[in-house]
Amino acid sequence: MKITPLQQEMLDKESAFEKEGKFHDHVQPINWDVVLPVTPEYNFLPKTLGFTLWSAFIRMVVNTFAPVIDWFACGTTVRGRENLKGIRRAVVTCNHVHDLDNMMVRQAIRGWRHSLYITVADFNSRKDLIGHIMRGGGTLPFSQSITAMRNLNKAVQTVLSKDRYLLCFPEGTLWWRYEKVRPFLDGAFHYASESSVPVIPTFITFKKAGPIRRLFSKKKVAVIHIMPAIYPKKEFTKKQNIAYLRDRAFEETKECYEAFYGKPLEYNGEPVLVDE
Repeated sequence: MKITPLQQEMLDKESAFEKEGKFHDHVQPINWDVVLPVTPEYNFLPKTLGFTLWSAFIRMVVNTFAPVIDWFACGTTVRGRENLKGIRRAVVTCNHVHDLDNMMVRQAIRGWRHSLYITVADFNSRKDLIGHIMRGGGTLPFSQSITAMRNLNKAVQTVLSKDRYLLCFPEGTLWWRYEKVRPFLDGAFHYASESSVPVIPTFITFKKAGPIRRLFSKKKVAVIHIMPAIYPKKEFTKKQNIAYLRDRAFEETKECYEAFYGKPLEYNGEPVLVDE
């Protein structure tokens, strides 16, 4: 199974951006024609009966079929589920390396047990069917509007005040099948510090497919690692906790990368390899 020209273009951009230190730049084209602007009037957590029923249906479908779709698309396996034990609400972080990585996380945390919400870029707010499905599944889009961002912050606080998980991608942008951990932005850790909830770092790695899977795909399969939770320190200010949570989450993720691949984390613009 060969990669497409678009996928190869993304891989080439990742190598170039890594070498230039542009770790948060987009490598995928964005179709702004389908974007629904996130205005100050945007309702992040609708409470209407219609939306509640739609959301319940979408979550049921996703939780049922995501593991199957994920296996065929990425062959994902999970390590470290024991680190979720007893944690009822948390910010979950993950490297952003695939269009389906939110499904990987849902499968890893068993989304039927922990209701999951996901912060996403503003261009993921779409006015088509895909957008309605994503919103029903719990996406919370960012915005260029300061007022809308304040409303998003309130919505996140509401989510984290209940037995729910919030998924954030602290690297900011999607780099397709990129194997290294990129520097983290503050957003995810701001939410955890603001709501006094732990951060659960997760990290997706890739390894050679088994002999049976290689009969129909030579792409590497995914392994998602769930690491021990990191708790805010009561003696720290919110600002101090943001830095502490960010740095500890990055260090745990870096250690996971180095242990799995058996090499130190270095950025030198090496090409990303998908096929063995």
